[in-house]
Amino acid sequence: MNFGEKFSKVEYLLSESYIGKTLSDDIKKFQKLVLENKNLSKMYFLYSELSKEQGFDKSFAEEYVNESISQIKELSKVVKTTNFDKWVSSTVCENRYSKIDDLVNTDPLKLKEKILAKSKIVESLTKKPIQKESLNIPLSSVEIIRKNVVKNYIESLDESTKSNLKDILGKNDEELNGLFEGYKEKTLDKLNVLSEGNHDDLTRNKINETISSVKQEEYNKYNYVKLKNLYEGL
Repeated sequence: MNFGEKFSKVEYLLSESYIGKTLSDDIKKFQKLVLENKNLSKMYFLYSELSKEQGFDKSFAEEYVNESISQIKELSKVVKTTNFDKWVSSTVCENRYSKIDDLVNTDPLKLKEKILAKSKIVESLTKKPIQKESLNIPLSSVEIIRKNVVKNYIESLDESTKSNLKDILGKNDEELNGLFEGYKEKTLDKLNVLSEGNHDDLTRNKINETISSVKQEEYNKYNYVKLKNLYEGL
C-alpha cells in the first residue's frame, strides 16, 4: 500500500469517527501511531503540503516538488508503519494523494505517469489558495489533529456531501434526535408500503429485514446519516 493511500485512509477514518462519536479514541491512535512516529509524521506533512494550492511561481514549485519527493523517498526507507497499517487496513476510500504516489513510484516503466503527476502537482502548487468557508469543528479537536486531518478530508468532498455534513455538525444532539425519529417514522412508512405492494418473495424478505433493522436503530450522528440517506433513496 502506498503512503498516499494510507494517509487518505486515516483522514477518511477520522472524519467518519467524528460523525460516529468515536473520534476521541481514534485521535489517541492517530497521536500514538502518526504524530509520535517522527518519520511518518514528517511524511504526512510533506504529502499534505504537496496536495495544497500554495500560490508558488512555477520555478519554485518545481524545486519544491523535487525536494519534497526526495525527502519522502529517504523517509520511506526507514519509517516503521506496522501498527499504523493494521489500524487503517480495513478502511476503503479514494486515494486523494494518488498523484504524489505516482511521483514517488520508482518503477522505471511508470515514467509517463510520473511526468504527468509532476505536471499536475506543480500546476496545483502554483494556484492561489481559495478561501473556503470553514466548518464548525471543535477547536480542541483541530489542535489535537494539528494538520487539520478532518478538515482536509471534508474539503475533498463534493459540495452536496459537504453541505449535508456541515448541516449535521451545525445541529445539537437534541435537534438531530428529533429529526432522526421523524426520518425513522417516515422511512418505516415507505418500507411498509413497498413490502405490501411487492409480490416477489425475495425482495419482500429483504425489505422486511430492512424494516426490522430500522426499528432497532438508536440515535447517534452516524445512524442519523445512514437513515437520512436511506429515506432519501427510497
